Amino acid sequence: MAHRHAVTETRKRVERQTRQLKRQQTAHRVTKIKSEQKIKSSTKVVTQSEKKIKELREKKVVIKLEAEKTKIEEEITGLESTIETEKAIIKTETNKKTKAEDDEAVVTTKVTELTEQVNRVEKETTRIEQEAKNIETSFTSETSIKVSQEVRKRTKETRDRRRQALKQKIKNLKKVISTKKEKITE
Repeated sequence: MAHRHAVTETRKRVERQTRQLKRQQTAHRVTKIKSEQKIKSSTKVVTQSEKKIKELREKKVVIKLEAEKTKIEEEITGLESTIETEKAIIKTETNKKTKAEDDEAVVTTKVTELTEQVNRVEKETTRIEQEAKNIETSFTSETSIKVSQEVRKRTKETRDRRRQALKQKIKNLKKVISTKKEKITE
């Protein structure tokens, strides 16, 4: 029974850690999405600025007045500085996005490891309980056999309920992960 208590405590601890890790994972995904949006808008600005520069250079060739050419040159210089600024933003956001992806992968690995830890503890507990059952069945008195059977029955029912609950929780977590992945991909 001490082992069963240890499994329960481990499961509770893992559930708390998993919730915390899921929050971190969501934060990393949000950071990644925001970075992607900023990259997209900056890329759009760069493209538009480059088109505008091209148009202005073509216009400059046609214009004869020096004052007009100077105005166009100043506008081109302004657009070029805008392009450089946007490229710097793209680089920064790309770095943020990469870091968020790496952090999300680390968190996902931790969640998987925690689930595996619970499974290992449950398997060990099942093995210990099986050894205890083997010892229990060696009793010869009729009363001992009846008591042992009742204990095994109750233990099995409790274990089955807990396993079902854990399986359901894992299933629910997998659904949440898949829906969030779908939302992210959308």
